[in-house]
Amino acid sequence: MNSFMELFNKIDINFVERLLVSVIIFAVFYITSSIISRLIIKFVFVIKKCKEKTTKSPFYVPLKSFSVILGVYFAILNLNVNEYVLDLTNKSFRAAIIWLVAMCIANLVTPTSKMFSRLNKNVRFTRKDRATSLLTRIIQIIVYLIAAVIIISEFGYDINGIIAGLGLGGLTVALAGQDVAKNLIGGLVIIFDKPFIAGDWIETPTIEGIVEDITFRSTRIRTFKDSVITIPNSVISNEEITNWSLMNKRRITLDLTVTFDTSLKSISNVISKIEEMLKEHPNVHNDVIHVRFNEIRDDGQNIHVYFYIDRTDYKSYLAIKENVNYKIMQILNNEKVSLAYKTQTIHIEK
Repeated sequence: MNSFMELFNKIDINFVERLLVSVIIFAVFYITSSIISRLIIKFVFVIKKCKEKTTKSPFYVPLKSFSVILGVYFAILNLNVNEYVLDLTNKSFRAAIIWLVAMCIANLVTPTSKMFSRLNKNVRFTRKDRATSLLTRIIQIIVYLIAAVIIISEFGYDINGIIAGLGLGGLTVALAGQDVAKNLIGGLVIIFDKPFIAGDWIETPTIEGIVEDITFRSTRIRTFKDSVITIPNSVISNEEITNWSLMNKRRITLDLTVTFDTSLKSISNVISKIEEMLKEHPNVHNDVIHVRFNEIRDDGQNIHVYFYIDRTDYKSYLAIKENVNYKIMQILNNEKVSLAYKTQTIHIEK
């Protein structure tokens, strides 16, 4: 009993009082952190017209964390700690503020933010979330790295030595990841330069086919032989690319070779009626139609037909071309004009 009383007497009553007050201070800040964060977001950042809840704001979690950290800070100050603990507390508090500011900036840089929403509208990319997700992740990492460097310097450490060490390690990684970096840059070029998207029919000096998928490392193309070829983005981004899917109209050319015994009047009638038929065709552009007696060949007299149609996909192209061919054959039959076939005449001397 006496020993217990001696132990109790040694306890500093003032310290106990300060400790209780510190616990109360922390509890008040912790309990009210959510309310304070909502009020700040609602009135300071003015989101009265915003349909989303304040808890979904990018500032909600950092502000709530700041309120809790502030409670811890005031609670420690109330304990009248020594200079060493006080200095460590101040440094830790400043480091926490720096990290929370970085968190606010990182939370603002998201694929759903206004800046990246506008970017998504302008990027001709099927999986737009890949582009924005990568960019936002890179920006967030940079923000947090800058915050970490500032925090390290806040605690008095030499940043130059750390940066030098990171530089040597980074050089090794950079040399090992050159191909990855090239493909990543090539992927970004494809995304933002927009030469093609998934589903486009493209042709390069080495391959032709339909683009099936685009990643940040490679592009997959299904050829017309129904095989899939994967090309590194660093390769395809440096090649000459023809995107046939971006055609506004598609050209059709026909060469009709009629027999030598076809009269000029019949040829003229055929040309006039073919031209008239094309002008009346609903899928033919009237601005560029050429039907001309082109040349005299070894096997007959050539009529060149040149026009554009308003459909670019291959199926529609074949259907319209077939329809035009039927009409041309009907015109030739009505005019009793026959097409010539390649023949050879052999003269034998007696």
